[in-house]
Amino acid sequence: MRIPLEIPQLPIPSASSLARRQRLASLISPLRRVRPHVPFYKLAAHRIPTLWTLYRGLLKNSPSEHVSFRVTKLFKQHHRSTSPLKTKGLLEQGYKWLDLFVKARDGDQHMRAVLDRYSRMIATKRDKETFKHMLRAEAEWQARLRNRPILTGAVIRPTLYHGPLPRMKPQPLHVSGMIVSRKRARRWRIQKQAIVHENLLDLINEARFEEKLADEAKRFGQSFAPTFAAAREAEWTQPILEQKAAIVAQFERENERLHIPVPLKMLQQLKAARKERKENLYRAAVRERRGEMTVWARERRMLGYPAPVMNRWSPEKRRRMLIVRRSVSQVGYVGMLKRQMGWKIRPLEDQYSPEEYARLKKSELAIRRENIKRRREQMLELGVDVGEKHTRPS
Repeated sequence: MRIPLEIPQLPIPSASSLARRQRLASLISPLRRVRPHVPFYKLAAHRIPTLWTLYRGLLKNSPSEHVSFRVTKLFKQHHRSTSPLKTKGLLEQGYKWLDLFVKARDGDQHMRAVLDRYSRMIATKRDKETFKHMLRAEAEWQARLRNRPILTGAVIRPTLYHGPLPRMKPQPLHVSGMIVSRKRARRWRIQKQAIVHENLLDLINEARFEEKLADEAKRFGQSFAPTFAAAREAEWTQPILEQKAAIVAQFERENERLHIPVPLKMLQQLKAARKERKENLYRAAVRERRGEMTVWARERRMLGYPAPVMNRWSPEKRRRMLIVRRSVSQVGYVGMLKRQMGWKIRPLEDQYSPEEYARLKKSELAIRRENIKRRREQMLELGVDVGEKHTRPS
């Protein structure tokens, strides 16, 4: 047996109830969260107060140029903040500073003293950072000077990847990058040439195959429309032939680069570099003879001979050989060792011109006479008999 279902009818709300519901909806609707379709930092409701009220007010009421500089730096530092919570904290801090700036402008002595101390602190920090920047810039400049490319006087022969180049130490990075990129491009060009050649062979084979199909179709009385036949051969092969010709032209330009002669201006630069190199080596040798510790002198201290050769020497010979190898001196004990070993070293007196040698001899004679005179006076004061040997220079 089926029991009929009866749906009770709800009573119609009264007018007072409807009015109360409408009043509650009007109160709740403004509190409903509305998600904008654009980020908050693009809304005019955020940008206009931040830029025209906060930022402009901070700069306008700033007590000094250093404080304005700090405000500008902070705004540039945080202008990419996308977090609403973080941005809210920054804005609250900014409006707090704006109130402090306004109080100092209106005559608050405590706020003026605080901002004045803050301004001095920023000025000191800026001076310190400026000095650090100068030191870093100078260090970078010194590093560039130490590693700057220097012409050695040699020339790099032209290859497929570059023309004649002056040899530089260290070699500039852009020159190395140019050579590497051209090597990579040549490998890619060779691969591309092989692919283009294969495509051309495929077209030729397809055309021959279609010609045979056309002959068979004609023999059986059938019609066949070839796609790669001789009538349309140029239409298919022309782009491939143009691409192949472009690749061949690039290879020809590389071969031309291989036979580029060294320019006259480069030869003059290389000649001047070789001359300057010899002069630098001579000046370094002169400084080293005076006792200055040069870079080459420090490196020479580590020089030696092949280990199998040194093992056959006695300790005394090893000591002498290392002294000779690690020193550029030509006088004293080192000069004596070099002469004993057969080094071609001029005698000391041969290193001067005749005029200079005569002047030195004259100075030597005057010094000896002065020494004899002083020695004679000292001996007379002591009551010692002065003989002939104490009054005549040897």
